[in-house]
Amino acid sequence: MRMSAYGFALGFCAVYMAFFAFEIPFLLYYPLTGEWSFQILDGDHGPAMQWFGMLVGGGIGGAITALALNDSWLPDGVKRLVLPLVVTAMLGCVFLLRGLLWA
Repeated sequence: MRMSAYGFALGFCAVYMAFFAFEIPFLLYYPLTGEWSFQILDGDHGPAMQWFGMLVGGGIGGAITALALNDSWLPDGVKRLVLPLVVTAMLGCVFLLRGLLWA
C-alpha cells in the first residue's frame, strides 16, 4: 500500500490548522514532570505544552488522508493546490500568533 504525499500534506495542514486555531491539542506534555496526558492535569504538574499534541494530531490526520487517497486519483488541479494550502496554513499560524510576534 502506497501513501500519498499530496494526501498527507492536505490532511496534516487541515488538521494542524484546526487544532491550532481552536486550541484543541490531541495530547499535552508537562515538562516539569515529564508526563503526557490526554486531559488537563492539576497545577502541581506545571504548565502544559500543546505543540507536541497538535503535531501528533496533524500527523495522524495526515496519515489517514495519505492512506485514503491515491495520487493517481487526484486531478492535477488539486495537486497544484497543495503548495498554496501549505503556505496559507503557515500564514494562518503567523496571523494567530501576531500578538506574540509583534507585541
